[in-house]
Amino acid sequence: MSALVLVASAAAAQLTLSPATSTLTVGQSVTLTASLTNPAQPQEPVTFTITSGPNAGKTFQTSTDANGQATFTYSSSQNGTDVVSATAVRFEATSNDASVTWNPPAPPPPPKTDVQVTLTTAPASGRVGENATWVATLTNAGPDTATGVNFTATGPAGSKLVSATASRGNGCSASTCGVGTLAPNASATVTGVYTLAREDGGVRLDYSGRLVPEFRLPPLIGTAAVKVAVEKQFGALVREIQRRAALRIAPAQ
Repeated sequence: MSALVLVASAAAAQLTLSPATSTLTVGQSVTLTASLTNPAQPQEPVTFTITSGPNAGKTFQTSTDANGQATFTYSSSQNGTDVVSATAVRFEATSNDASVTWNPPAPPPPPKTDVQVTLTTAPASGRVGENATWVATLTNAGPDTATGVNFTATGPAGSKLVSATASRGNGCSASTCGVGTLAPNASATVTGVYTLAREDGGVRLDYSGRLVPEFRLPPLIGTAAVKVAVEKQFGALVREIQRRAALRIAPAQ
């Protein structure tokens, strides 16, 4: 008679796996709970099996506690969806399937950098054919490290690069210098030398003058007239030269 009761209990036992669905990020851990009920069965062997997914084939054996529950905790190094089930061996009870979805981790945020450039030139202006030197100071205000820092300077229109050097990094190719890595608050300098050229569209200024009217004047009056005429015309010439000189090529500021 007691044997009949045992068989009835075995047939009535139920094994439930929860949570039924879980979503996590690769590298995190999930805990699944198998509950053996009707009635609760303590110290019963339970086997967890991952039947499909990136972790398929993984198994874990344990026993239920006083409340008839057994747990399985695992993590994944791959993204995808696992299907997990549990079995109470002695009762031949199989749980429902539980799905565990593993999402790839979010990409790290881009570094926050603030590379500031201060450019100085010597001389501040120059004549065609002269050399001018600029010095660029690059400072990373952070807060993160700046990597792959390059600096390119363009000289005045028509100018010719003589040389470019950097205080650190991978050297310079033409006017582009590879500064490399700048830690927060670190600085580097790039120095370039250019030969100044004539500005595109520049013109040569020629001057000639003629006194009008063309007739002889008494010596004193003639001298005064010539002086006034020359001063007036030469003053206009100087102002024009100054205006055009202001447009003359100078190193970039």
